[in-house]
Amino acid sequence: MTSTTKRRRQQKGPRIAGTVKWYNVKAAYGFITRDDTGDEVFIHRSAIVRYHSKKAIPSVGDGEAVHFYVISTKKGDRATYVSAPNWTDRKSTRLNSSHVQEH
Repeated sequence: MTSTTKRRRQQKGPRIAGTVKWYNVKAAYGFITRDDTGDEVFIHRSAIVRYHSKKAIPSVGDGEAVHFYVISTKKGDRATYVSAPNWTDRKSTRLNSSHVQEH
């Protein structure tokens, strides 16, 4: 079982809207504030969906609106499949059709 498969199995519910509280490009992590609960969720660079294959390092900006899934880990909840609100991953949509909300 791949790590991607494990992440998909641990996802909690539909995609969530939020705002990047802060993100440090050099450290490759930051936090997103959930729009629905106001809770902060950890984000790592590996969870960010690449919009453009030419972009060397995926990142998000402070104050940027994003959509994401939440997974549970030993250290707490963290964001995964983080993308712009209007971005759709066709492969992810097929695999997680019961969890994806169209926006």
